[in-house]
Amino acid sequence: MKKIFSLLFLALLLAGCSNTYSEKKPDDIETVVNQPGVEVVAENLSIPWSIQKAGQVFYISERTGTIARVENGRVRRQRAILEKPLAKADEAGLLGFILDPRFDENKRAFAYYTYTDSRGQFNRAVTLNYDGEQWTEERILLDRIPSAPWITMEAG
Repeated sequence: MKKIFSLLFLALLLAGCSNTYSEKKPDDIETVVNQPGVEVVAENLSIPWSIQKAGQVFYISERTGTIARVENGRVRRQRAILEKPLAKADEAGLLGFILDPRFDENKRAFAYYTYTDSRGQFNRAVTLNYDGEQWTEERILLDRIPSAPWITMEAG
C-alpha cells in the first residue's frame, strides 16, 4: 500500500510539473503513469509543492498561491488569501503546506510562503483557516525569515 501511494504521489507530482509551453508530456511521466497500479488523480497543476490528504481528499499547494483540492478525480483550485503579496522569484511563493492533525475538527493548516515588501524578500510561517471554499491567513507564527532569489551558477 505504501509503495502504491508513493507511486501515486510521484505520478501526481510529475503530471503537475509539465512544461507550461507544451501540451506534450515528458517521457518520464508516461513511464510512471503507465505502471500497473498507478492512477493519475490530477493533471495540469500549477507548480505543485506540498501534498496532504484528509479522508479521500488531497490538498496540493501550488507555488502560484492556490491550493488544489482533488476529490473524486475533480480538481478545484481554492484561493489562499495571504496578508503579503507572494514573491515571484524562482523557488518562491506558497511553498510549505501541512494540515493540522485535528484538521477535521478545526479546519486549520500551516503554510510557509515567500513574500516581498518595501524592505525586500522574506518568508513567513502562518496558520490558515479553511472555510470550505478558500484558505485565509489567520495567524503569523514566524516572520521576516531572510530570503533571496534562487540563482543558478553556470560552469565556466
